[in-house]
Amino acid sequence: RPSHSAQVMGTVMTRTQGNLTTVFAREPDYAIQERKKDATRPFERSSLLEEASSLRPRPLPYPLPVEGVDVPVIEIPKRPQWRSAMTPEELDVSEAAEFEGWLKNIYSSHARTELNFFEHNLEVWRQLWRSVER
Repeated sequence: RPSHSAQVMGTVMTRTQGNLTTVFAREPDYAIQERKKDATRPFERSSLLEEASSLRPRPLPYPLPVEGVDVPVIEIPKRPQWRSAMTPEELDVSEAAEFEGWLKNIYSSHARTELNFFEHNLEVWRQLWRSVER
């Protein structure tokens, strides 16, 4: 079953090993070509003052984006409430629904180009939730 992230980002490759699925989003060709072209520009050293006053575009990927300033801060997914009477299947369904809702909220609130890299794998978040609870 494709996740919401796979549907939103378009071209993706997935690899599944056990319960862990890795999703690789493919960037558009134009973005890759722009980065390749930018990488061929000569590197010019300049003082911070010159750089700040320069109208030339800065080489990619520097300066690195600052979370909360250049890219949005995204909340971590919260584990849904559970009780000891729940079956493992009920807990799995509840966690999966909460996680899918979290992904949908991120992709409906932010353009993909505004986001930094973050974990799209529910199994990784489940491991984190359980580790934090201990």
